[in-house]
Formats: sequence, C-alpha cells, structure tokens
Amino acid sequence: INGVILISFVPNSTKIVPSYTQREVPLIYNESSTVQSVFGGAILPMTETSGNQNPDGYIYVYGIRSYSSSKELLVARVPEDDFTDFSKYTFYNGSDWVADISQSAPLTERVSQEFSISQLPNGQFILVFQLDTMSESVAIRIGNTPVGPFSLYRTIYTCPEVAEYSAYSAVTYFA
Repeated sequence: INGVILISFVPNSTKIVPSYTQREVPLIYNESSTVQSVFGGAILPMTETSGNQNPDGYIYVYGIRSYSSSKELLVARVPEDDFTDFSKYTFYNGSDWVADISQSAPLTERVSQEFSISQLPNGQFILVFQLDTMSESVAIRIGNTPVGPFSLYRTIYTCPEVAEYSAYSAVTYFA
C-alpha cells in the first residue's frame, strides 16, 4: 500500500455526489521494508449521532499492521469534530492513547486486511474477519470496549470457494 486517501463529499438532495475532494492523509507507517501499519480499514463512530450505546465522542479508526505472513489489528481515535484534522488523532499503545503512530500496539492478531467492527445490542463489540489471509474461515472476536480486550476467535463460516474468492469482504459505512 502506497498511501491512504480521504475522499470528502456532500450528496445533493437526490443523493448524487456532484463533486468531491481527495487528499492523502498520514495514516500509514512503514516500520521496515516488510512491516507496514495502515489505518482506515474500518470506522466505528461512538458519537451521540451514531446511535451506538455509551457514546464517548470519538470516532475509532481501525487498521492493520502487516508482516510477511500475518496481520494484527490496530486502532486510532479522534474527536468527532476533528475527524479531518490528523494532528488530533491518537493511537492506542496497549494502555494509553499517544500521538505517535509508530507506538501503535496490536489489539489482536490473525486478522485479514478486510474486517469490520460493530457494537452489538448488548453493548459489546464484534470484530468479523477472515482468519488469516487466504484462509477458508470467517471468524469473530468479542470485546467489551472498542479496544478490547478481544476474546479468542470463533469460526462462524467456512468458505469452500476461497481459492477463487475472498471468504469475507467487509463494508464500512460512515455518515
């Protein structure tokens, strides 16, 4: 991955996007030639307008740290009103929120590039992902907060067509 792009737009009354702006954003960190962290794979708004329980005013932006044979889940957060101000983003280091992207600590491992995270009706958070790259298994982990800790994974589906298709394709919608 060479960069992360933010596309901003306001649809008109007929839900057509008449124009948009596009800009590169600093949500990528190359630790080495084989280790890369990229944020923006999933977005979880925990804001008053999101409808999620116990909103804290932050938008959580999840990412992946990729190694040659595995991937780890990472997270950043930003106050809702500062979503496009990347100087206001903080990154979870395993115990606290810090400004330095290089200090990001994994929330869990064995995830795929495509994943989603949502709040369940009981207030917990569900992470859905393909178990490792090119695995036949779609799995879940459950956490009590947007940063976990997350449970051991549980396989919920085995995709026999994985040789031809990805087993899981996440969709994130943010209004």
